[in-house]
Amino acid sequence: MHVSQLSPALIKVVIVDDDPLVVRLLRLHAENYGFTVDACTASDEALETVQEGGVDILVTDLNMPGMSGWDLIKKVRATEDGAFIRIIVVSGEVSDMDKTLADDLDCDAIFEKQTIEMTNLVNKIEELALDCRNAKQDASWENFAKSSDIFR
Repeated sequence: MHVSQLSPALIKVVIVDDDPLVVRLLRLHAENYGFTVDACTASDEALETVQEGGVDILVTDLNMPGMSGWDLIKKVRATEDGAFIRIIVVSGEVSDMDKTLADDLDCDAIFEKQTIEMTNLVNKIEELALDCRNAKQDASWENFAKSSDIFR
């Protein structure tokens, strides 16, 4: 049985951008919709939050000092829950090469900051959170079935 709707408060979103104004803007919109939000201005801080668990969505910039968004995405994918976390890239300029790399790293959506419609971002977060939860549920069920004598 798949989840068809989630209360926004049950959706945990991590937002990371080195520009505090962008972080504030994205956080404000996400929280106004009701999502639970952790906002970070550094990739290493976002990675720590992801490693603590329970994250459904990562919204990340690409060009940041220290660890880039690309490196963050690779490290998130390598975490225990990395395959389930849905990743949205929100960056200044998005080239065709960025789109290809985002696809190669299994990013779920990519938006340019200059043209982003906040309603579209919020809708994408909600859509991907449902997908995330259903994927986690399917994996839990498969693990249960594999370990249970009932199905042997």
